[in-house]
Amino acid sequence: MGNDNIRIIIADTDLDFAQLIREELERKDDLEVVACVSDGNELLRQTARWQPDVIITEAVLPRKDGMAAVRTIRSMELRRQPAVFLMTAFSNEYTAAEAMELDVASLTVKPFDIGDLAQR
Repeated sequence: MGNDNIRIIIADTDLDFAQLIREELERKDDLEVVACVSDGNELLRQTARWQPDVIITEAVLPRKDGMAAVRTIRSMELRRQPAVFLMTAFSNEYTAAEAMELDVASLTVKPFDIGDLAQR
């Protein structure tokens, strides 16, 4: 894959689900999934390593919550801040408000059509 590709990290407690997302995204020539992780601490490590253009993360992750990880990422010195697509099994006013505060590009409630995610 070329250097001009959009680099993506996927964070989900279910790595099989993350792999399904990866397969769908990588059908597009300009998208490259550089890492799939299952906890918030690993999301932070991989973000520092890869400096992705996009992060697709579950709101609730072990070891460091997904929302807390995004908050930390927003304070990291990166070449540029990644667009964040937040997935959640439930949505309420608190989740939506926190997502807005963190400048999340999209808040998606599971289950959802993975193909729709690739279009965004």
